[in-house]
Amino acid sequence: MKYSLEQLMVFEQVARSGSFSAAARNMKRSQSAVNMAMSNLEDEFNVRLFERSPRQVTLTGEGTVLREYVKTVLEQCNVLEQRVADYNIQTEACITLAIEVPYPTIAPVLYEFAMTFPQVDIHIREPHHGDVVGLVSRGEVDAGIVLSRRIDSDRLQFIQLGKLIMVHVVSASHPLVNQSPVSFTDLHRWRHITFGLQEQHIATTEYLGSPMLWRVESYNAMIAAAIAGLGWASLPRLFVQKELSEGTLVELRQQEYPHTDWVVGVDLLWSKKKNVGNSLNWLRNRIIQHKIFEHDNSGNRTTL
Repeated sequence: MKYSLEQLMVFEQVARSGSFSAAARNMKRSQSAVNMAMSNLEDEFNVRLFERSPRQVTLTGEGTVLREYVKTVLEQCNVLEQRVADYNIQTEACITLAIEVPYPTIAPVLYEFAMTFPQVDIHIREPHHGDVVGLVSRGEVDAGIVLSRRIDSDRLQFIQLGKLIMVHVVSASHPLVNQSPVSFTDLHRWRHITFGLQEQHIATTEYLGSPMLWRVESYNAMIAAAIAGLGWASLPRLFVQKELSEGTLVELRQQEYPHTDWVVGVDLLWSKKKNVGNSLNWLRNRIIQHKIFEHDNSGNRTTL
């Protein structure tokens, strides 16, 4: 067979977008070139890959099976390109991170990095709207540390770093304090304050929600709104330990889960296409080795 890597890339793009015209736009090619590439690939494979209609293109059964092989080939090509790039890139002048977990969980690694690479600057982006995945996908940051959520595994690589405890909190004067432990129904009756679109992404939040929803752009704004009595908020417990100990915020225990804490994974994300120099490679590997954890209400570590 004499099919090309280019044809496989076009095939994956058409399968992903469900349209020859959309694939052409995404790859900045003419639609005729995309059509011809797929016709030639089908001739080369002697297999019909797509069912074509005026409105959409769908994979045939054979195309669906072969796509998995194509994705594997393209992924290995990305690995090869990354390794070649690693040989040609030295040390970055600056590394940009997006972090949506409490900084103390990652600060020891950043200190080690500062001692090891004193000439490399670190720029930490505030993930407004909670869009760490978007920042990494668009190449605006070199890596992201994010509460676990669904990602595009074709473009992004991830590894879990550990687990943190999430809590529901309200002002000490809020009426929900008198109903603790609270049920999902109780929460639905009061305003929910959330960080961007986070309530749609974090695992196990499908039962949470409220017809009254305020979205803010930072955890600090969430905390301030909750202290002001504007509603209830869900966020990592480490962010509000001071307020909980001082009594300005109160944790609401969940009636449906009386014996368990709400534990959420923390992931490190990076682009599969990102060229990696010495310092970013060191930082990524060191973050992976560094376990993020805290102790639950029974005194057990959230990450073993």
